[in-house]
Amino acid sequence: MNKRDEKFDFNEFICIKIKNEFPRYYRGIGNIVIRENYIDIYIKGIFKARIYLENVIYIEVY
Repeated sequence: MNKRDEKFDFNEFICIKIKNEFPRYYRGIGNIVIRENYIDIYIKGIFKARIYLENVIYIEVY
């Protein structure tokens, strides 16, 4: 993880709305790492998804 990467934790679930797709939901305890042009999602330390920021409309974290 670089110094400019941002890390956010979530306790219940995360919802990510992507252009031209239904919202994606990830459940569990995990975190999001926002890098230069994409987001990595980890649930309990296991990598689950990489989403490029150009396609993201909004992110809700609970």
